[in-house]
Order: sequence, then C-alpha cells, then structure tokens
Amino acid sequence: EKGVSTLDQNSEGNIPLHYASLQSMGSTVVALLGGPSSDAQLASKNGSGLTPLEVASFYGCSDIVKLLRSDFSADFSGKTLNSQTLLHLAVQSGDIETVGYVCSEEPSLCEAVDDGGNTALHLVLQRGLDCYEEWQEGAHEWTHLKSLVQLLVTNGRSSDPSLANSHGLTPLRMAEVEGPQDEGRMRPILELLKSCVRSSAPSSTPSVQGSLPPSRTASL
Repeated sequence: EKGVSTLDQNSEGNIPLHYASLQSMGSTVVALLGGPSSDAQLASKNGSGLTPLEVASFYGCSDIVKLLRSDFSADFSGKTLNSQTLLHLAVQSGDIETVGYVCSEEPSLCEAVDDGGNTALHLVLQRGLDCYEEWQEGAHEWTHLKSLVQLLVTNGRSSDPSLANSHGLTPLRMAEVEGPQDEGRMRPILELLKSCVRSSAPSSTPSVQGSLPPSRTASL
C-alpha cells in the first residue's frame, strides 16, 4: 500500500508544507523539510500558483519566511502567475516584519513590477485608497501604512514613487488623489513620497489617471 508523501496534494494543490507555513508551525516545517524531498516541497506550487514560502509571505508569517530562508536557503526570486514577487505578496499581508525582512534580504524586489506594471509601493498606496473612507483621520492604520511606505522608499534599492504602472499611475499620483485634502490620512504619506522624489530628482510624474485592480490578488 502506498504511504503518505510530503508531496501529496489536496484538491486545491496544497501539500502539507503549505498548511504548516500558513499556520506558522515552525517545528512541523522543520520536520517536513528534514528528508530528501525538501527542494521539491519548497518548489511546489498550489492551485493559486503559490509556493509554501509565498503563502507564508502573503499571510504575514514572518517567522516561517525567516526560517525557510535561514535554515533551508529558500529562493526569494520566484514569481507568481501574475508576476508578483515575494515582496508584492508581503505588502498585501500588511505585516511590517515580513516586509522589512524581504526588503533586507532582496532589496532588488523593491524595483520589480508585476504584470500590471505595479511595484510593491503601488499596492501599498492602493490599499490606502481602497480604505480611505473606512479608516478615520488619525487612525493607527494610516501610521501603519506610512511605515510600510517608509520601508519601501528608504531601502538600499528603493521603490521609485515616480514609476508609472500600465494604467499610467505612479505611487506619487495615487497619493495625490486624496493626500492634499487631509492632515491625518494620506497627506503624511504624500509628503514622504514628495521628499523622496526631490532627493532623487526623477523624471516628471505622469498626470494620467486610472485605477488598479484590488490589492489582494492571491489566495491559498
């Protein structure tokens, strides 16, 4: 009779390592990766096209992201079906520790774009626009969002606030949609982005307006 394999997939394409990563079960992750199939497990993609590392990043499981990197040399250069990087996934989790760690390990990901031309910074700004009415002025969510932006624009190879996506939108332009109208919502983020643009002296910001798809584009 055939035994259970660490590479056995369920109907959604998940192997045990996907679930152990999602649940931040560090000891289980170590046990699963202790055999000869460790490389195959790390490379296994579920029905959404996500590896266990990408699942951990998307759900903000920073302990697992760090464990897979430090103990099992997980590759941070992979991309999802729509060309999102590990950093794109991390910012969608909103977890500061995960975003900071991925940035520090692979600074070049700050410059990477997905199929829609979006950097991770675009996705962070879109989150602010999506929740503009929901989050009250001065709410802690805005401070948290600014912290994410700060990580992305002050990293060694930072996201460019003046880079336009396929809709013609730059992160700076996205912040300008609501930024000038308030003191405690998007405006502090807008000022931060403007200071980055002034210091790097990039090309002028396109004025084309458009919309982005919802930021939460991946799922287990």
